[in-house]
Amino acid sequence: MSRSDLLAMLPHIDRARTAQGFLTIADMLARFGADNAIPDPFSILISDHVQIGRDNVFYPGTLLAATDGGTITIGDGNQFGEGGVTIRATAGQHINIGNHTRLMRAAVILGDSTLGDGSQVLGPIQAVAITLAAGGSWRDADVAGRGAVLKGFGTARQISVPRGMVINGNGGPFSPDMIEPQTNYH
Repeated sequence: MSRSDLLAMLPHIDRARTAQGFLTIADMLARFGADNAIPDPFSILISDHVQIGRDNVFYPGTLLAATDGGTITIGDGNQFGEGGVTIRATAGQHINIGNHTRLMRAAVILGDSTLGDGSQVLGPIQAVAITLAAGGSWRDADVAGRGAVLKGFGTARQISVPRGMVINGNGGPFSPDMIEPQTNYH
């Protein structure tokens, strides 16, 4: 597809985006593009009631939807993707994501949720109303001091994971009795 063909399609793409409650490509890039990495803006959907800090990376397949009074607040230096991420807050729900978090491989965050600094959701996990404690980022040498982690696949509902701890799910529901130190993996 030529550049002129792509430019001719932009009004159609933007109409479809706004009809679903998402920012146009130009509006998304104007609000977030200068301070964040958005390598493929055509595959990123962000609604109006999302607040985003700086130095975040949004890989293809990222959806950030805050509707019906819901809010999503994102700090700085986070990684959304690879492999797609969905974050959705509706009907007065609030999702707060700190700094230096990492969400990837089809992670889904729903409901009133707090992902503290350095926390991670790794894998096709549907996380509903969760709290992941803050700590250092996944790059920190002090594994026991890193933010909380959910990894694997399955559903995590109303789970709270402390700093330096992880739940490694295997398809069933995540539960507090599955919490273990991250040092078991590093």
